[in-house]
Amino acid sequence: MSPARRIRITAAAYLFLHGCLTEPRPICDMSSHVLELATADSTMCGQLSLGDSVEDGWACAVAAHEAGEPFTLQWESSGIDSTLTQALISEGTKAWYFHQDSYPNTGPTTPSTAPIHGWDCIDMAVLEDESLEFLSCGSREPEGNHYQVCGGTHVDQVPAPLPFDP
Repeated sequence: MSPARRIRITAAAYLFLHGCLTEPRPICDMSSHVLELATADSTMCGQLSLGDSVEDGWACAVAAHEAGEPFTLQWESSGIDSTLTQALISEGTKAWYFHQDSYPNTGPTTPSTAPIHGWDCIDMAVLEDESLEFLSCGSREPEGNHYQVCGGTHVDQVPAPLPFDP
């Protein structure tokens, strides 16, 4: 057998075994995870896609927050080479911030299989930028880490993310 043929067979076997032994990425649908945390009386302030007007969604979330009422808001923004999907979920007294990058460092993927990272949103406050009021977490916990809401992690990620258990 020629060396070139041996290399092709070895490469094909490696790719086959790698495909068989690698776990498939879980489906990480941001909307589903947001809805799991929403309460029955949550105000759904929107799922804003890239390019949508954000004013009504943020006005809704700000009003609900100021009234101490539960709400959800999900929005997309442009990253350097990807689309970022973010969400704020509030029960009225406790809130979370979720983040999903459609092109994680683990390689090309689609938003539905990209991992979702989460934090407890502490001291949420109303801020204003160019006449748009929006909400921001005063801090996020766990500080220096995050919860793995859905999906895998980097093998060498330090510190290792924490399991999400609201």
